[in-house]
Amino acid sequence: MTNLLTSNTTAGEIHLLIGYSAVSNTRITSIIESGANPILITDSQPQSFPPNMTQYVTNNRLEVVVDEDFSTKILHYLSTLGRPEVDHIVDRVFVSLLNSRLPLKQEIYQRCCKLRIPVNTTDSPDLCTFTMLSTYTSGDFQLGVTTNGKGCKLALRIKRELVNSLPRDIDVICKQVGQLRRQIQLEDKSESEHGEHEDDAINNHKFNTFVPEFNKTQEDLKLQR
Repeated sequence: MTNLLTSNTTAGEIHLLIGYSAVSNTRITSIIESGANPILITDSQPQSFPPNMTQYVTNNRLEVVVDEDFSTKILHYLSTLGRPEVDHIVDRVFVSLLNSRLPLKQEIYQRCCKLRIPVNTTDSPDLCTFTMLSTYTSGDFQLGVTTNGKGCKLALRIKRELVNSLPRDIDVICKQVGQLRRQIQLEDKSESEHGEHEDDAINNHKFNTFVPEFNKTQEDLKLQR
């Protein structure tokens, strides 16, 4: 069974990271770049943050909460650190704890499910409601690859091959196509078919429809453009 792949708008959200490990650095950077606000909950002060993490803390981009007894306060953190407009429930949770703390990981997962909070648990696909893709970003263009937990190295290899085959100015291409699309919409001055401009609309049955050379209707001209 395949997963439903989506691109989530997370600007302004509050994402909770429980536990700290090397993978947390990547997660934190991705969260900040998406416009969300990360809060790291850990039971011990990280001995050495990489320079970019230290910079995030200094610039108030990353909040770090050191709590030696955080395992007894999970529900409190999940339901109090979020935004006021969602009743202070956090928007997303990333768990990075050792397998020796499996009972705690299971408890966090169960509580997140009850609160309908998307949760990702490192190295525990059975304790995840979402997974992170291997991604490439250039401007408004984003590419994501996943093997659904079957092989992270394979996903990285596939992503690298795909990225190497892309035009170097793919971000400029996306920007120009977007401008062209808006111009055509203004010139048409007509309501487009519902959903035809979504990224997954390429499966629309009209995509490869034959456009006659002569006696074109307005709909034919619109489809051709």
